[in-house]
Amino acid sequence: MKNARKKPSSIMIFTARNRRRYLTGLLWAAPFLIGAVIFLLAPFLRLTWGTLFRGGGRRFAGFDNYREVFASEAFRMAALHTVLLLAVSLICIISIGVLLALFLKSIKDHAPLVMAAGLVPFLMPALAAVMAVRFICPDSLWSLCLMHLWKYAGFYGVLLAAAMNQIPDDYYEAAQMEGAGYWKQVRIVTLPCIREMMGFAVILGVVHTFLGYREALLLAGTHPPGQLYLIQHYISNNFEQMNQMHLSVAAVSVVFAMCLCVGAVWAGRRWLYGKA
Repeated sequence: MKNARKKPSSIMIFTARNRRRYLTGLLWAAPFLIGAVIFLLAPFLRLTWGTLFRGGGRRFAGFDNYREVFASEAFRMAALHTVLLLAVSLICIISIGVLLALFLKSIKDHAPLVMAAGLVPFLMPALAAVMAVRFICPDSLWSLCLMHLWKYAGFYGVLLAAAMNQIPDDYYEAAQMEGAGYWKQVRIVTLPCIREMMGFAVILGVVHTFLGYREALLLAGTHPPGQLYLIQHYISNNFEQMNQMHLSVAAVSVVFAMCLCVGAVWAGRRWLYGKA
């Protein structure tokens, strides 16, 4: 009996089965991963390494190129305006998206029609959105925020409404039995259950804010005055002037800034899960 072969536990079987699934998924994803490494990651690492040199890569300069770019008034102004636009747009778009999702959840019978109407601005050409916003407010940072809300508020409302519809009704019934009102149910049931989708919406909001350069370009041109001057304008102007070093440093800085934003969202989500 001592030499009898032990039967593998269910945990071992489950782990081995998952390992095979992971390997199968990795095999299917291998072409995409290889292409991303060759055409995205490797050129970006080469560009990042090149920003540490001067004179065509012959003299090591360390972070002198970054100090020169960060000391530029144009870069600091563009970075400040971009950060302000990003913060205001994210706060407004997520807040309005949650309210729209609650509204869509409350009108279950007519929700598909309202969802379709909310996605119309998302499908409109950029020039139409620019002309619509110009009738409402003058050219400023607030006009870009309003344009962002005009185009994407309905999209985020539909996205968050889909997450709310996956919440079991038992949660709300239990909250009602405890005496929770509507807004308390939203606070203790709805928002905690959709926080993962909200994190995904924040990441999409960061991407959509950076993609708003097309509207900013149509709104004020390549050299806009005041608050309309964004980091994308700085990169575009350096590209026109063939200032390769400033262009490379700005591009690398933007990528690292976006990675920090995504990391902050991920850390915040982990913190919220820990508090739950």
